[in-house]
Amino acid sequence: MAASLGCTTNTEAPPLSGPSELATSIAIYANPDILARSGAAQSQITIQARDARNQPIASLAVTLATWGLDALGGTVTGDVGQLSAKQLVTGGDGRASAFYNAPNAPADRLASVRILATPVGTDATGATARSVTIGLTAPIIANPPTPSFTFEPSTPTGDQKVYFNATTSLPGSSPIATYSWDFGDGTTGFGIAPVHQFNGCSTSASNFTPGNFTVELRVTDALGNQSVIPARKFVTVAKCKP
Repeated sequence: MAASLGCTTNTEAPPLSGPSELATSIAIYANPDILARSGAAQSQITIQARDARNQPIASLAVTLATWGLDALGGTVTGDVGQLSAKQLVTGGDGRASAFYNAPNAPADRLASVRILATPVGTDATGATARSVTIGLTAPIIANPPTPSFTFEPSTPTGDQKVYFNATTSLPGSSPIATYSWDFGDGTTGFGIAPVHQFNGCSTSASNFTPGNFTVELRVTDALGNQSVIPARKFVTVAKCKP
């Protein structure tokens, strides 16, 4: 009895710094973790692999993937932004890294992107994806482009084509790259000088009701900066169906 009381068994708790998994431990980091949707903002993605004894795992293959999240928490399918590599192999220190470039979508609702890292091996228990989230914000536009346009004839009839011209638009920090039009009749167009005939209009002698259309122009520069306010003009087309 005394001998049994004098004998104790010590069970040491695992160190707090060690991995919580029993198999492969994968940690993933992003620096920085907030990027502007400018197409140029970049974050370094670092993978750290350790075994059950908290030792680095060398030569471990890891697959990277991306998932976008909108402002309401919904997922965006397909690749979001660009990874410099999707297949990584850890070095002797158990680390591997890649770079992530944010998408060029200044006016997008995309709120964040999740980078997923999945180890590739022979043990399915270690094939669970780990992830890190990068917040995406609208880029700060110091000098956005300004849209402007003219059109002729100024009072077209239903059978006439209208000639638009956006050469009066002003560039901002860089030259204007794209011109996007909304003609107000359910159709859109692109280019600096589109030609358009409005839908629903005719020269029928029995149809003299004029049609009023609101035409809008948005421009985007070479850096992806979009005009803050669209240029807007009203076009009245004679002999147009109501």
